[in-house]
Amino acid sequence: MGDNVSVADIVLVSMFMTPFQTVLDAGFRKAMAKAAAWFERVCALPEFVAAFGHVRACAKPLKPLLIPEEKKKPEPKPQAAAKPKEEKKEEKKDINPLDALPPTKFDLFNFKTYFVNVPDKKGEGIDETLKQVDFDGFAFWFIHYDKYGSEGQVLYKTDNLLNGFMQRIDHFKKHAFARHAVIGEEGNYDIEGVWLFRGTVIPQEMIDHPQFEYYEHRKMDPVNNAADNKLLREFWGGAVGTEANGKKICTLAWHK
Repeated sequence: MGDNVSVADIVLVSMFMTPFQTVLDAGFRKAMAKAAAWFERVCALPEFVAAFGHVRACAKPLKPLLIPEEKKKPEPKPQAAAKPKEEKKEEKKDINPLDALPPTKFDLFNFKTYFVNVPDKKGEGIDETLKQVDFDGFAFWFIHYDKYGSEGQVLYKTDNLLNGFMQRIDHFKKHAFARHAVIGEEGNYDIEGVWLFRGTVIPQEMIDHPQFEYYEHRKMDPVNNAADNKLLREFWGGAVGTEANGKKICTLAWHK
């Protein structure tokens, strides 16, 4: 009670973890400053961190997934005099902005098949990649996770962060290809990756990713920039035990 944290505090905070991580954004926490401070104080306890890990409140709420309501089929009515058939108006479907971009000769689907199966990814594979990619309609991006607190100290926990990120972008494969990795050593791991996206800006699907706001990103120029070319070869052509961006690769994940 009072300034002392009780079991009841820990139980309540564990119940509020999901709301704070998904919908109770910075605006809410500012309006409820005392409740937010209490939540953060309990989450920072070593015993709480040991049980639940580091809890980070969301900067913006997740967008709800709206499921369209099924329309009930009308019951058959008694037959009446036949009326002239009216032409049905076609419903306009939402078009992904990436599908509306100018046509490109670069076939990302066939390229993925080629690259995943080419034996020499770091050499021949990247050479062919740079010949095939249409840089007017695609762009390479380097992204780096901005660690919080004690994140990145233990490998399996860092792997969990990597896997969670990849699972939440799994639906977006038609217009993307990437390799994401955990690099470094015990006590100092980083999560980084090289991504190829349709279009020349970060697509909305990645912007909407609930963890992307914690990533730093920059556009790459692997054709004219030697450092970017080296980075692309290290991530897309590397293997566990080799180096990428100056650190040992510990875990690799494809997005294909």
